[in-house]
Amino acid sequence: MKIPPIKEDRLQVILKILECMCDNKFNRDKMRQCILCLYPNKSEKSVFRGIAIPTLRRLGLIVGYDEYIRPSANGRLLLKSKYNKRLHKDTIKTVFWEIDNSLFRFINTLKKLNSKMIPFLHFEKDVEGTEEYKKRWLKILSKCGLIKLTEEKKWAYRKISLKKDAVSLAENNLDHRKKKRFFKEYLFRAYEELSVKSAGIVDIEDLRGEVALKVLEEKEEIITERQFDYLLRGIPLATDKYIISLGQPMGAEEKLFELNGKYYRTLSIKVFTNREGKND
Repeated sequence: MKIPPIKEDRLQVILKILECMCDNKFNRDKMRQCILCLYPNKSEKSVFRGIAIPTLRRLGLIVGYDEYIRPSANGRLLLKSKYNKRLHKDTIKTVFWEIDNSLFRFINTLKKLNSKMIPFLHFEKDVEGTEEYKKRWLKILSKCGLIKLTEEKKWAYRKISLKKDAVSLAENNLDHRKKKRFFKEYLFRAYEELSVKSAGIVDIEDLRGEVALKVLEEKEEIITERQFDYLLRGIPLATDKYIISLGQPMGAEEKLFELNGKYYRTLSIKVFTNREGKND
């Protein structure tokens, strides 16, 4: 698996960049100024276009381009969870475990090596990709609390180990099967609110975010992007009470929903009324 080029390895700075992008949606100038404050004495080109946007995009924490850059559903989840310190830490572990599983698979590699403490040089040989980007991602996983990384100055002497309790917690949070019992209710509620301003056609990425935030606030449960997609695939698209219609993208799009080998961008729901003879 090719390791994506990650240009920032400080977790708190990544979250601050995400906050800048959320607070200044649709205002690129203010967004840029906010992010530049995190990197004193560095140029706009090297920071905004060279570090901030590429890093967060590769991690899947933002969507959109130019004036429309904004946090993705996982990005919104990370920011929203800050109201509760414990929940925020759990959300960080869960979201970054999902990112690792999708892009890096370092945690799975550490599991397979089956050792309490692994020398970096041993681990480095088992993972493809540029050494510098491996180091950066290991630093991020360490700050998330998913691994322990010793702090010797020379990486040749550093050792890595899994924090098994933290990994188990994240894996438990990523079990979408436990959320089947309430997912449909939140899906329909979030769709109803979003559809008011969109003539009934809602972007699935927006729906992911709204469902995740509602579940986090009301149940303190974590529904990541991948969980949302698994759960949506498990819902019948047509019953005697409703029909869910999926719309395909017109061109290249980000974070599309995949179902049976086809990709979709939008969703609409038609709920039958008593007058139509469909509901009890």
